Amino acid sequence: MRRTYLCGEDHLTGKNYEHRRQWVVDKLRELVSIFSIEVCNYAVMSNHYQVVLHINHSTYAPF
Repeated sequence: MRRTYLCGEDHLTGKNYEHRRQWVVDKLRELVSIFSIEVCNYAVMSNHYQVVLHINHSTYAPF
């Protein structure tokens, strides 16, 4: 059985990975400031995350 943890506590080993949750949120904020996207909604779970994005066409500048 494969066990991977993005966030939360691994109950088998006792290791806590909760510090990664804030890193994911901070990285999303950074990407929003760089790219022409808006985060509509997000969820960070113990083994994955989901993000709903909106491309902001008014600030989009193609090369």
